[in-house]
Amino acid sequence: MTIQDPQSWSDWYDLLAAVGKYDNCFLHILTLGVQLEYRPRTVIAFSGRLLRHGVIEEGDDQCCLAYYMQDNIHNWLGVPRPDPMRFHKVWDELAKIWV
Repeated sequence: MTIQDPQSWSDWYDLLAAVGKYDNCFLHILTLGVQLEYRPRTVIAFSGRLLRHGVIEEGDDQCCLAYYMQDNIHNWLGVPRPDPMRFHKVWDELAKIWV
């Protein structure tokens, strides 16, 4: 199964967290033509709008927790849209922790 997140903004990251007990699973990012090993306890963030992706199921005990950034969720909750994800913002926050 492959998906894309057309309701998200391209600047926002979707978060995927893999949980369960399984082996031999790969996250396919078709847009880039790559396969990444997708083990339990893996967390990955990327633009689900820009990158078509999917996972081939290899076992019964497998789950993906997905966090999607979409305007309809912000509107429903009555919260403003956050600023887009920028690498330098993440780096600045990490630098505060490491100092």
